[in-house]
Amino acid sequence: MKSKDELILHPARMRILVALAGRELTAQQLAGTLSDIPQATLYRQLNILVKNKLIAITQEWGRGSSQERKYALSAESKQLTASNFAQATAADHANYFTMFISSVMADFARYRVKHEHDDKLDVAADGVMYATIPVNLSDEEFQQLQMSIQTLLLSATSNPLTPDRRRRLLTTIVIPDDPEA
Repeated sequence: MKSKDELILHPARMRILVALAGRELTAQQLAGTLSDIPQATLYRQLNILVKNKLIAITQEWGRGSSQERKYALSAESKQLTASNFAQATAADHANYFTMFISSVMADFARYRVKHEHDDKLDVAADGVMYATIPVNLSDEEFQQLQMSIQTLLLSATSNPLTPDRRRRLLTTIVIPDDPEA
């Protein structure tokens, strides 16, 4: 059996989990959102996620092969914790980080392709940003910053999608810097 980190950090499964964050979708709706994932792969990955209780079936209707289901994140699919990574080796972490970065790069590529007809992307209007910001914090200050950010993000993730709200993917990476290097 795969560990939770291996299950979540698979590229297709990670995208399914992100697509389901804060909403319930059918397989057809997911296929429309994740159109570059082949349908057979999508269904196979949905089955793996359900079997491992990372997503739940919230509704079922229809009969036989025409049965339709709605999927949502389960409580067990919430973010990976330090304990999920406790047994991971340095090589495991390198692999996980590579998969994660690949997923972020694929998200940006999809955004870029959607706007290929434009002469240039209007990243400011779209709210796209990428930056590295060095901060000097004690461990206690860093924990306070993380808790503040988490509080703000939890509030924002509970917002329902409305015509005046746009779904955005917010990715964070925190890496300690060695100023002596």
